[in-house]
Amino acid sequence: MTRTIRILLAAFAATFALAGASAAFAGTVHLADPNCDSFTLTGTAGNQTLNCVVSSPPTCTVQGSSAGSVGTPLTLTAQCSPAATSWAWSGGSCQGAITQICQATSAGAGVVGYSVLGTNANGPGGQSPTLNVTWSTGPPPNPTGCVASIVTNPTTLTNAGGTATVSVSGCSPGTVSYNWSKNGAFGWSASATPAPDSLGVGGTAGYTNTYQVQVCNGISCVVLPAAPLTAFVPGTGGGGGIDLSACTSGGYTGHGVDIAYPTVANATRVFTDKTVGNFGGSDMIVVRFVAALSEGNGSTISAVEYSNFPAAFRLATLSTAPCVVATSGTPSGNVLKAVISQGPILNMALAGGLGVVKLTPGATYYVNYVNRDTYGSSANSCPSSNCAMVIDFNN
Repeated sequence: MTRTIRILLAAFAATFALAGASAAFAGTVHLADPNCDSFTLTGTAGNQTLNCVVSSPPTCTVQGSSAGSVGTPLTLTAQCSPAATSWAWSGGSCQGAITQICQATSAGAGVVGYSVLGTNANGPGGQSPTLNVTWSTGPPPNPTGCVASIVTNPTTLTNAGGTATVSVSGCSPGTVSYNWSKNGAFGWSASATPAPDSLGVGGTAGYTNTYQVQVCNGISCVVLPAAPLTAFVPGTGGGGGIDLSACTSGGYTGHGVDIAYPTVANATRVFTDKTVGNFGGSDMIVVRFVAALSEGNGSTISAVEYSNFPAAFRLATLSTAPCVVATSGTPSGNVLKAVISQGPILNMALAGGLGVVKLTPGATYYVNYVNRDTYGSSANSCPSSNCAMVIDFNN
């Protein structure tokens, strides 16, 4: 049996600058292919064909895990050299299988041996060494090796619109299911490679979409990555998918904005200020962010007043859900911290110092701002819709 590799040898030698080559490109080319027993050269100078000669049957091994869970398929693969064109499996549920890959299963606990015989044009090779698989009745192991990734188009997003394409690969064992979340809500996609997600066109500055995937093998699941994949359009704008329905039901007009948490510990004002307007008595500014993996010693989020009301009161509530207003200064439920401040600046410490809140890296949080001078009060100190705040992070 032969396999053809067509090479213009003169060009090959010139490209790789063969050691010792003359002006006529004389030299030596070394080729190695585990599927070839030897090579033959045919044709005329300048247009020659290199032929891979396979004169022996394949030698095969069984590749796969030596541990399996009862009721969960286990992927076994025949690796053969030279390459095989057909396969014959032996052992357990693979007995009689004729494909290169066998999905082995077992109905009960115990040790089962699997082997394979490969055949090519030169005939069958010998039976492979046996791979002994220990089947157990315990829960299947967590999927391992999974890598989730994101690509945005354009690479640097703008409020002109774009797409985010996410994917997950490399999971072992190969038989798993996928459940993607978008902005914290699972059920967005069940594919390893969902279709590109549109990020909208126009008016979407400050827009953030986050993605995670739950990978399940039977009853055992993992969620990855720990810090959600993020597609972020910098600037100020409409909140990028923040659910503001709770603001409406609470009698507020919600104004959502996403801010990228500074990723470098102890960095100062690494993110551009966000100007948020319409901060009257019935308005609520909802700031969403994903906690950084590297926390600084004095991380803060600040609301800086730039209206003509320097003595305005503000109530800020740090929570795990949007549109939450603290009814007291004591953390409870999804309220992690609350601060009331009068004056041009309201600072909330997120790390370091007194009143520290330990954020979970990769988790999503909300800071909800309202014009209030006491917890739970309906009073406000800045009734004009012209009141506004500049929101920024220090880490």
